[in-house]
Amino acid sequence: MRTARRTRVLGVGALALAAAAVGGFVATRSPDGDTGAERPATSTAASPSVKPDGSLVLSGATPTSVATDAPSTVTAPPPSGGPTRSVEVVLAYVEWDGTGVSAAGYVAHTVEQGGTCTLTLSRGGSSVEATGTALPDAATTACGGLAVPREELSPGTWTSVLSYASGTSQGSSETVEVEVP
Repeated sequence: MRTARRTRVLGVGALALAAAAVGGFVATRSPDGDTGAERPATSTAASPSVKPDGSLVLSGATPTSVATDAPSTVTAPPPSGGPTRSVEVVLAYVEWDGTGVSAAGYVAHTVEQGGTCTLTLSRGGSSVEATGTALPDAATTACGGLAVPREELSPGTWTSVLSYASGTSQGSSETVEVEVP
């Protein structure tokens, strides 16, 4: 009885092992019968390698073009003491913000320190101004945070102009209308 039981257990174990082997064989084949053994392994990510000189090399495709910003031209101001040059002033926005008229802009293609920005609002025969210090940034000179409070304005359509002046440069923006309720 003991020998028959051992034979039965060994038979069942062999059968399970054979079933697992057949299942593994079937699972590794594609529907068309391809096992993939003939195809080389491919990577979806670039793998770096080190050259003898210590530099890194990425395997994979080399980009054919790279996005870059168009080069910008920045004009340095002329030396102080001479005549001023005309610069392009851009009024980026002017709006009624509920407490008054606020505006900002910049001096295009000019990076300099020490200038003054002036927002002038005109209506009929009256005008009001707000001034601020211009600040140089990477490619322009910024005129920000200019505001005329509600108390200095009457309801109606006002014309706004942003002006810039320094010891070396001067300019004014196009006029833009702003409505004061």
